This record gives sequence, structure tokens and C-alpha cells, in this order.
Amino acid sequence: MKTNIKVFTSTGELTTLGRELGKGGEGAVYDIEEFVDSVAKIYHTPPPALKQDKL
Repeated sequence: MKTNIKVFTSTGELTTLGRELGKGGEGAVYDIEEFVDSVAKIYHTPPPALKQDKL
């Protein structure tokens, strides 16, 4: 099912998330309508600082 969730990319572009591809303990993964070769992981809570540095 398609979502209507709007998010900003790391470069500041506004994009719309597509269908949910999966979810787990950390968050959910969605396809991205405007970037067909990419996905977005949306975390339930912000990841720890060490993990944020790796992302």
C-alpha cells in the first residue's frame, strides 16, 4: 500500500515515500517514488550517536 509520507532527503529535497517494503525493531523501509533505485529507512526512535555517524 502506498503512503503519503513526505520526507526531506539528505540534500534537502522534498520527496514522497512509496509502499512499505518491510519493518522491524529499528524502523520501517519504504521505496521512494522520485528515486526508483533507492529506499528510505524511517527509524521508530533516533539511532544512537555512534550509529548516526555511520549513516
